[in-house]
Amino acid sequence: MMKKSKKEIQKEYELVHEIYEGLNMRQMEHLLDLMSDNILIPHWDGKEVQELKVLTSHINGNKIGLITDQFDKHVKEQD
Repeated sequence: MMKKSKKEIQKEYELVHEIYEGLNMRQMEHLLDLMSDNILIPHWDGKEVQELKVLTSHINGNKIGLITDQFDKHVKEQD
């Protein structure tokens, strides 16, 4: 496979940006859900860095929240 040129890479970035600009919040939420298996969030717990896995996302006002495995566990423990 040949290495892509800077021009080709720039064109790909522009296409992704164009797609992003056309998405509404529900579509962004869905896209993040589709990508969740590929997202890790580093978190310092005071002793070490942990990698939190994203389980799902949800719309929260005009933002999208990412629900991590640790947060999900915490919520379930509160029930």
